[in-house]
Amino acid sequence: MSDNNQQLPAISETGGAMPKKPRLWPVWLVLILVVLLIGALAFGLWEQYRQQQALQDRFQQLSQQTSEVRESQSSLVESRQERLNQFASRLEKQRETIEQQREKLNTQERQIEHNARSLLGLGKRTRTDWLLAEAEYLLRLANQRLQMERDHRGALRILESTDEILAETDDAGVYPVRQQLAREILALRTLEPVDRTGLYLQLEAAMEMASELGSEQLFTADQTDSQSAAEAGDPQTTAEGWRGAWQRVLNTLNQMVVIRRLDEPAQAMLSPQQSAQARLHLQLMFEQAAVALLQEDQSTYRRALRRADNWLDQWYDANDKRVETLQQIIDEAAEQHIQVTLPDISESLSLLKARVEGRLEGEEEPAQEDAEDGNGTSDGEPQS
Repeated sequence: MSDNNQQLPAISETGGAMPKKPRLWPVWLVLILVVLLIGALAFGLWEQYRQQQALQDRFQQLSQQTSEVRESQSSLVESRQERLNQFASRLEKQRETIEQQREKLNTQERQIEHNARSLLGLGKRTRTDWLLAEAEYLLRLANQRLQMERDHRGALRILESTDEILAETDDAGVYPVRQQLAREILALRTLEPVDRTGLYLQLEAAMEMASELGSEQLFTADQTDSQSAAEAGDPQTTAEGWRGAWQRVLNTLNQMVVIRRLDEPAQAMLSPQQSAQARLHLQLMFEQAAVALLQEDQSTYRRALRRADNWLDQWYDANDKRVETLQQIIDEAAEQHIQVTLPDISESLSLLKARVEGRLEGEEEPAQEDAEDGNGTSDGEPQS
């Protein structure tokens, strides 16, 4: 009976049953809930991302601030260290300045004391003391003249003057000084004099003459000189005038015609460049001899002159007057002995200095006693 009471589906006009409409609101509800859930989840993730980004920004700011603080601290430390170094350097400079000033003050004090002793001793100086001081100065000058300028003649004259000054003193203690001085004077007198100035001037003149030498031009110049000399002469007779005219004709023919002997080796003519090189080489030899003369190098001096002589024999005509003159200068200069062993003349100066110091020490004690007796007060001021 229950089956009969069930409601039967409606029958459409076409004769079929009508379909039942589905219920959609649960689906929409589920969709809305899902969308809300997704939105809430997305919003939560977005908030979390924003918080993380804020934390990162804050961390970066803190890191940047920390680095800035560290840099400021380091710069502050560096500036403070630099100031400390500058201050230390200033202190060191001031300390050095103070030390220098102290040394200057000590030096001035010593100088003042020395000047005071000297002034106190001036009144006690005698004519002998002044003569001894002059002799000491002359001995120093003689040593300087001999060692620096190597002028033994000037040193000899100074030593002789010094001996004359010592002879005027009344001090018996200068006897050892004069004895040594006599030995030194004798040693200087035994030296052979060398005129280095004259030799140097001769070598310089030889260098100037060597610059005028040539090869082919030299012979032409000689012929021209002989012709001019023949023309300049005053002939006494007509025969001498004809003889001069004939000689000029022969010279002209000699210039036009050249006769060469084949049985003798022919010497090649020098080019202008070779002639200039030959002159420069000869001048260099004379200059080397001049330098060796100033240095007292005997072996180099003679070797340079010997090379110059050989060079003249090899390249120049020995019959030429200038070449002959140069060879004579070379021969005379090569015979000179330019190396001189100078004696030692400093012993007399040492003895004289010891004697002067002994006299000063002997006079210093009485001078100090007189100065102490002359002081009226404890502050060291002399009485008026």
